[in-house]
Formats: sequence, C-alpha cells, structure tokens
Amino acid sequence: MKKILFILVLLPNIILSQNNGIKNINVDFNNEILEIRYDFEYPNLVSSYYNISLIVYEGKTLLAKKDKRNKFIYGDIGFGIYGGNAKKISWNVIDDNIELVGDNLIFEILAKEIKKKSLINMMFPGRYNYLINRKKIHFTKSVLFYTSLAAGIYFGNISINNQEKYNNATNLNDINKFYDKANISLQASYLSYGISTTLMLDNIFKLFKKNKQK
Repeated sequence: MKKILFILVLLPNIILSQNNGIKNINVDFNNEILEIRYDFEYPNLVSSYYNISLIVYEGKTLLAKKDKRNKFIYGDIGFGIYGGNAKKISWNVIDDNIELVGDNLIFEILAKEIKKKSLINMMFPGRYNYLINRKKIHFTKSVLFYTSLAAGIYFGNISINNQEKYNNATNLNDINKFYDKANISLQASYLSYGISTTLMLDNIFKLFKKNKQK
C-alpha cells in the first residue's frame, strides 16, 4: 500500500479539479500522510460557513468521497469551514484502507454554503449551530423552545378554566381556591412564554449577527 501511495504522488497526470471558489489545489505525500492544500476564495467567505467535501475519481470511477472529519482524515474538511487561503486536508490513506491508484486520478474539492438566515433556522433554535458542527446538544434549544411554548399554552388553558370556575363560584372557599389556581397557572404560563420568547429572540439575534471567523 505504501508503494502505491508513493507512485501516486509521483504520477504526472493527477488532475486537480477546481470549482466553487476552490483554487490552487496541491497534493503532496508527507510522512505517510496525504496532504491536500487549497485556497478557498468565495464572495461570502467573511460571514458564511461551508461544508467541504473531498472526492477522488479514477477517470469517471469514484474511488473515495470524504465529507466529515475522523481519525483518518482531518483539517479543513467537513462541517463549519470558512473561506480563506492556505487550507489543508490531512488524510492517512494507508490506515483508512483506501487504494488511490490509476492512470487518470482526479482530486475534487466541493464547497456547499450552510445557509444561515433562513425561515427554518429561525423556527428551530440551535439548528444552524448543529449544521456547522453536527453536535446534537444544539437541538436541546429547539426542544426547550417548543416544550416551553407548549407549557405556556397548557398552563394558560388551565388558568382560563379556573378563572371561569372562579367567576361562577358562590362559596368563599371555592372562590379563593379557584382564584389561587388561576393565578398560579397564569404565572406559570407567563414564565413558560418568557423562556420560549427569550430563546427565539436569542436565536434570531445570532442568525443576523456576523460570524466570527477563527
């Protein structure tokens, strides 16, 4: 396998496919690691993140496709990559058991913009951050938002029901009991709506805030 890789790097007919703002792709073999360097020039590179994929063909035959980081391939690939020069992907092809051999090898790097200001991102707090790094913990914001929203509706209905019972009550004990229940439920409803509103406003603020590139 090592011999195949050395032949690969020395081949004069490796094709470096450049598109989608990807420029100056260079493939090198360094200390048993295949290094793919590139520049990423894109109009929205200042404020946008991208999903970067590496695809290797032999002619028209697909040899490998990598679209996320793992222990074999790392660097500027996968989720949450921003534009700029001197990007590098490091790939341990030997341990990954990928055979890159052929007479017409093509290395292609694709960049797909992660849309930020979209209706679905506004409706689901934390979704945009999940798209950037794929950490499921960000979905807890969406769960908390809709849970608190549902709780606000639930406690609001309880408060209305107890308010009606309070209005119809004639016994002093019942009047006090239904008044307290209506008031407690109303406060719980306000609190729940407050949590959901805070999460939504925070999400909208972050969606319209410019990304801070590293």
